[in-house]
Amino acid sequence: MLNLLFGILVSIGLFGFQDSTKVFKTAPVHSILEQTLSYTLFPDYSIMIVDEKNVTILNSEGLRHGSVVLGYDHLQEIKDFELEMIDPLTGKTIKRAKLKDMTDRAVQDNSFLLDDRYKYYDLTAPRFPVIVKIRTEIHRKTNFYYPEWMPVRFNNQKVNASKLVFNYPTELGLKYKELNLKGTRDIQEAAGMTTIAWEEKDLEVQTPSFDLDLDPKVLMAPVKFAINEFQGEMNDWAGLAAWQHKLNEGRGEVPVAFQNLVLEMVKDAQNSYEKVSILYDYLQRNYRYVSIQLGIGGWQTMTAKEVIENKYGDCKALTNLMKSMLQVAGVPSYYTLVYAGEGREDIEVDLPSNQFNHVILQVPTESDPIWLECTGKIKAISR
Repeated sequence: MLNLLFGILVSIGLFGFQDSTKVFKTAPVHSILEQTLSYTLFPDYSIMIVDEKNVTILNSEGLRHGSVVLGYDHLQEIKDFELEMIDPLTGKTIKRAKLKDMTDRAVQDNSFLLDDRYKYYDLTAPRFPVIVKIRTEIHRKTNFYYPEWMPVRFNNQKVNASKLVFNYPTELGLKYKELNLKGTRDIQEAAGMTTIAWEEKDLEVQTPSFDLDLDPKVLMAPVKFAINEFQGEMNDWAGLAAWQHKLNEGRGEVPVAFQNLVLEMVKDAQNSYEKVSILYDYLQRNYRYVSIQLGIGGWQTMTAKEVIENKYGDCKALTNLMKSMLQVAGVPSYYTLVYAGEGREDIEVDLPSNQFNHVILQVPTESDPIWLECTGKIKAISR
């Protein structure tokens, strides 16, 4: 599924080098952070993200807190990157870096078609402590997804202050869910724009044993959104489902010759379960899985006809083809978005939004539904 690296804008900040040795004696501190993250949503659904961080890096363990990784693809552009390293004792600049100094790489995975790339800057320092100031600017063509705001991103980092500012046209809307916040939230409205500002200060230094359920964060989601020409609303789950249906509308049609093949395969089946078993086995034996993440292709399926011709597809495409075959055989089924994989978290059911990375197929029965994972070669159908 869509795997846009939405800007893992990793760096760190600083507040008063003079007090750094006094911070949290119970946990080692490798860096001190002050950050302001600003989102500006435009009427065309594009969004600008500006991340400004100041960091005091106290030792070599804190260097990774100042490294920067910025993802980009068809829907996301890196506009700017600036870094300045300062000696806190003399105030003199040690080094500077700009966008041209970053290293460019393609994202490496098992994808067959992928346009995700990233730029990174590995931080080094001749001595410690150092102050690092970092500014990044990202432009996204879609507001379909907002990453969660987590003021604390690293273990052994002292966050003195972290601020999130979100500016958006009031008519486009913004939904959010606050978890474990102790700071402030300010809301201003003027001239058709709404600005919400959250700020957290003096946060606990986390270690690997920290209970992540206690992590302060803000989850955000759009109300009105668009990817390319496909507009939708996420007031509720039905709105997201309607948008997904519109995105794939007409892409399940199959040629007449293929319809006849399906009917021939299931002509002796005694019930829907046997039809599902026969067609699922055919899918596994004749089509291979590849990952396809080009532009809107991270969400819009290939057509069933393209899958038949090419003999491959991603999770969306193989699920769509299986659904089409079942439809020809007279068996209803439902294209189902899920979040899968290691480290998966429960869906925030009270915040309708994109929380998914995979597609499977549900076949309703009189008893329990059948769930079909269409990308595997050895998985049996399961209830």
